[in-house]
Amino acid sequence: MHEDVMPPSNHKKADASEAARLILQQIHTAENLRFLRHLPGFELDRELPTLLLQSLGRLHRAEEGAKAPKRRGKHHGTGRKPGTR
Repeated sequence: MHEDVMPPSNHKKADASEAARLILQQIHTAENLRFLRHLPGFELDRELPTLLLQSLGRLHRAEEGAKAPKRRGKHHGTGRKPGTR
């Protein structure tokens, strides 16, 4: 195995530490802080849209129907409707 092909793991750790240090250094610049302060805040809607609520309701009903055991009459497996010969 050649050293120039794959760096040893201690080089990877040093590179990651250096990258983290550089990112933190750049985040804390005055220019970046000004930019971040001027970004608008956001707020999540507390209610789901009607269409999504309806879709979730249909999905829930379909899942519950799939879990329920199939109801069969006395003559299940005969291929005939009950009361016919």
